[in-house]
Amino acid sequence: MEKKEKLLVVTSWDDAGKIDIKLCELLERYNLKGTFYIINNWIGDKISPEEILNISEHHEIGAHTLNHVDLTQIRDEDAFTEISKSKILLENLIKKPITSFAYPLGRYNQNVVKIVRDSGYICARTTKPFYVKPPENPYEINVTLWAYPHALRDTKGLFRLFRIFPDIVYNPLKIKQWDKLGNHIFDLMLQFGGVFHIFGHTWQLDKKDGWKKLEELFRHISFRKEVRYVTVTEMIHACGESRRGDKNVGDN
Repeated sequence: MEKKEKLLVVTSWDDAGKIDIKLCELLERYNLKGTFYIINNWIGDKISPEEILNISEHHEIGAHTLNHVDLTQIRDEDAFTEISKSKILLENLIKKPITSFAYPLGRYNQNVVKIVRDSGYICARTTKPFYVKPPENPYEINVTLWAYPHALRDTKGLFRLFRIFPDIVYNPLKIKQWDKLGNHIFDLMLQFGGVFHIFGHTWQLDKKDGWKKLEELFRHISFRKEVRYVTVTEMIHACGESRRGDKNVGDN
């Protein structure tokens, strides 16, 4: 029987702009995959239709609403338009199904989740960091690491990480060194499995001079035989297959 990969590696990126082409080149250099969440009404200004098509050749395109609005602060009818029309327009552009959604600003509630599900998406991503286990709810996919200095005020996230890996946060200031933190989490996850999910914005990489750090992280996590590199939607499918496989084993 073929050995199943223990660890899934995912990268996802919000607010796609022209500089995301540079990110694609970096991902492809290290044989990694990305899911790029598009804001429809930025197309033609911050990124061209042709650039989105180029990204879609090797990576996943996801929806991020028409206007990047806080979906919890608008009427349900308007939220439905933002969510469902974003999917339709992107599918018309790239001629592929759009199955993954990212909540703008990471904000959502149960009404928003229902609209996302009813609009035909199979999964949706939050921005909550320091999660390493496969998502239990496909409409609440959390992330492991921001490609950006983490906030020390995220005490819940730090405590969650500490409970899983007690030796990892030995100095709270190390949380700002996200590339080294990512290397450390990844190395531990090689032993225990799970989903290592990097999330970010390319404009933040530019603002915080993060490109070198990102490449060092990519270099560290890439080309591992025991790792499977996937998009967000592929990760959801893989986790579903794994759960079904575990259930079948238990039934035997």
